[in-house]
Amino acid sequence: MTRSAKPILAVTMGDPAGTGPELIIKALARPELRAVCRPVMVGDARMLVEAAAIVCLNPEIRKISSPSAVSDDPGVIPVIDLDNVPHRGFERRKASPAGGHATYEYICRAVEFAKSGNMQAIVTSAINKAALHAAGHHYDGHTELLAALCGTPKITMMLAAGKLRVCHVSTHVSLAEAIKRVRADRIVSVIQLARDGMRELGVEAPRIAVAGLNPHAGEGGLFGDEEIRQPSSKRARSASM
Repeated sequence: MTRSAKPILAVTMGDPAGTGPELIIKALARPELRAVCRPVMVGDARMLVEAAAIVCLNPEIRKISSPSAVSDDPGVIPVIDLDNVPHRGFERRKASPAGGHATYEYICRAVEFAKSGNMQAIVTSAINKAALHAAGHHYDGHTELLAALCGTPKITMMLAAGKLRVCHVSTHVSLAEAIKRVRADRIVSVIQLARDGMRELGVEAPRIAVAGLNPHAGEGGLFGDEEIRQPSSKRARSASM
């Protein structure tokens, strides 16, 4: 794959107090990864240097001002340096408002690059939701924050493994709240979002299975009647025609 054909990926550093910076340093040291993409870190260069020392690696952490300056040298990690982690009083392994706000700014900047077309995709590292909330950014996770930044009100999370794709009716909520959210309108909406997402991925007529809430999908009412009372699959078939 030629350099020009490799997509530029914005890799957000995640919470600077967590393991995200260390995992990124180790991941970007793999030649098979660098062979297929040009990663650009969006984070704090000083924290990345410290993370490299922790994992006993010595890449060149090179600050760049724009994605156009990205290097294809596997020994170089280009970084858009926001320099937004306090130089004093900041502790690793401890959630804090400072870490939460830094996390938020990395994601915002990466989205700006992607929306402008300067980068082809975003890869997000681990965030601490408690730190994010402590900083005043009240999102349940990446999914909700990305939706807000992109102005997309109807969303669902999609997980991928091989040919399998899984979409969630609910995400970061308690089990009790997740059960409350199993409603026909939401199920139909997620089915349609899954269908549209698969079509965008090139599968024109995706086959979508809907998981039951109860064991054995209620076993005809023996283990619960939610599946009987909410025939959302039939509604989705009608709405998808």
